[in-house]
Amino acid sequence: MRYLTLKNILKNRILQLTLPFIILVAVIYLAIFAILIPSLRKFAYDKRKSELKNAVTLAVSELEFYAKMQHDHFFTKNFAQKAAMDHIAQLRFGKNNQDYFWIIDIDGRLIEHPYREKMIGLNHADLMAPDGTYFVRNFIKKATKDGGGFVEYEWYKEGKSGETVSKLAALSLFKEWGWIIGTDLPVDDINKDISNIMKATLAGTFIITFLIGLLYIFILGKLLKQEKERAKIFKRLAEKDAKITALFDAVPDMILRLHKDGTVLDYKEPLNFEPFLDPVLILDAMISDVLPANIAKKMSNSMSLAFETMKPQILVFDFKLSDKKKIKIESHFVVSDKEEVLATFRDVTGRG
Repeated sequence: MRYLTLKNILKNRILQLTLPFIILVAVIYLAIFAILIPSLRKFAYDKRKSELKNAVTLAVSELEFYAKMQHDHFFTKNFAQKAAMDHIAQLRFGKNNQDYFWIIDIDGRLIEHPYREKMIGLNHADLMAPDGTYFVRNFIKKATKDGGGFVEYEWYKEGKSGETVSKLAALSLFKEWGWIIGTDLPVDDINKDISNIMKATLAGTFIITFLIGLLYIFILGKLLKQEKERAKIFKRLAEKDAKITALFDAVPDMILRLHKDGTVLDYKEPLNFEPFLDPVLILDAMISDVLPANIAKKMSNSMSLAFETMKPQILVFDFKLSDKKKIKIESHFVVSDKEEVLATFRDVTGRG
């Protein structure tokens, strides 16, 4: 019998456990980078767009208030517009209340901007972005066609000469006065939000992976401990098997391992006399096919008695080697398994 060494056992177990762990980690990170992060990026982008849209909607409601005051004849149109402009100029939202609103009309004239007072009243329809687009015209087109929405455009970074930044503008048309009210923020701000979400996600994933790794090490340690115990048992069995093999080799008798149905399962040659059976012919054969009928029947009866009584059975019979030579064989039958018998055969011809 071949027994696995401790080294091979541990190697097999480590491979069996490590491969699923590696696959699990690979699947987790693949799902993060292929599915989760793109989804989070879209979620963060849509979230900021929704915030901008809600802010613009709130600002429009302020314009509607002053327009109603005009309709109700509390304010003149000029007074209502001037009050609305002043109100919008003071409105702030977002992080640290740094985000603001601006107003242009449908011709591109700047109506209100809290940080560009000197430019109020000027027409910016021909204002060109660094990438060559007329972004104010795009504002007007979006507002007059769809009533509002989002427009991305390039503009110069505040306080950094020559550097540009992508911006996202949210705007809405206030038809009552022909105004377009809007707000914008650098796309970099959205990317920062996305980056923060990604960092938090990756950190959480790393912690989960680390905990799974600890669990893997714990389980592996337990299993390796069990395998070491099994290896010790295997070693003892191997030593015992070697001793049994040596013991059988030392026995001078011919030994057959027989199935209860009479099939020869194994064979050991005798040491001190010429075997009366050819191992090539008897292995995997039935004793009834390789022995004379009377001897095969006696052996079959002895085997049956051994199984019935669970005690060794002895059988002595004469075996004819040739016309001139006959030997006397003493055989012992001992049950070795629930369906097997060990049978020994010794030449006792010279015994008195």
